[in-house]
Amino acid sequence: MKKVILVIIVFTIVLTAKAQDETVNGILTINKNISQPQKPYSLLKLKTNNGVYDGNNGPAIEFATNIGLGKIAGVDERSNNSSTYQGGLVFKTRLHTQGNDSGFYERMRITSNGNIGIGTNNPNVLLELSKSEDLGNAAMLKLKNQGAVFKKNSGPSIEFSTNIGLAKILGVDERSNNSSTYQGGLVFKTRLHNQGNDSGFYERMRIIANGNVGIGTATPDARLTVKGKIHAEEVKIDLSVPAPDYVFKKEYELLTIDEVQQHIKEKGHLPNIPSAEVMENNGIELGAMNMKLLEKIEELTLYTIAQEKEIKTLKEQQQQNTSLAQRVKDLEKIIENLLNTSTNEE
Repeated sequence: MKKVILVIIVFTIVLTAKAQDETVNGILTINKNISQPQKPYSLLKLKTNNGVYDGNNGPAIEFATNIGLGKIAGVDERSNNSSTYQGGLVFKTRLHTQGNDSGFYERMRITSNGNIGIGTNNPNVLLELSKSEDLGNAAMLKLKNQGAVFKKNSGPSIEFSTNIGLAKILGVDERSNNSSTYQGGLVFKTRLHNQGNDSGFYERMRIIANGNVGIGTATPDARLTVKGKIHAEEVKIDLSVPAPDYVFKKEYELLTIDEVQQHIKEKGHLPNIPSAEVMENNGIELGAMNMKLLEKIEELTLYTIAQEKEIKTLKEQQQQNTSLAQRVKDLEKIIENLLNTSTNEE
């Protein structure tokens, strides 16, 4: 009871003091019943008589032991004596190591427009994080779920929304059980809300632990796996197989037309080209398949050149035959004339 009376007396002194500092050593309790409050109202108000315009100092709540540890200060952010008040909050911490006092340092600020800055005293967006030194591999923002998450579709997330959720980026643990091997991934989701019909969040893209990216699939088996159509102006492919200019080298063994015909008859497809069944089951590698098709085009070019030579040879032979036939006719006429002349002389 004596302690309660002492606290009340001390608190009364604090409230009535006007020109001196007061320190309460103990617990300060404020208990006031407000039947018809007039908003806005405060149970505790810290005030200085003179305005502060430097944006770093003002009425503060300080947390301390035998030295100051932390401080929350209300500040006037005006750069001059403008009639437009700009009140903000500054959060400071203090480092005191082995007698070396570094003083209070600003760690976070809430400006008059509601922007929050961590590492900056002039945030330009609702939340701005800044770090002057190189962080290396350290993160500036970390979202953590204390409980282990073994579901591929849930985890700590960043959600983008207006009055409804629009999109999400989730950090997920892709393990299917409580394996000791962690497999972290990222899932990107969007939401469709049409005329009151909410379809919920749907996965659109996933980056799994090994770096593979899946669009339309949650199990990408390559650096980029897309289940669906791709529309692009241009696609460039680095070759992992040699270009088929080897077809034009002298040592290349070009199959004869008869050999190709026999292969088609037995296998049902061109030599060195996978069957329809293989392509349907395993798909095709675009780069390798383009090279195989180019190989066939180059082989077809060689066949065409060979046929052109044969046609040219046949034409030359035909011309020779025509010339010989004409000469035979001419000789026949000469012989016929000679025979007629001999008959007349007799």
